[in-house]
Amino acid sequence: MPHASRITPHASRITHHASRITYHA
Repeated sequence: MPHASRITPHASRITHHASRITYHA
């Protein structure tokens, strides 16, 4: 799955961003 290679790094960024939003909430 070539998409996984792209989603993996992207998901990592989304998780980090979500973590900041939760902390800010």
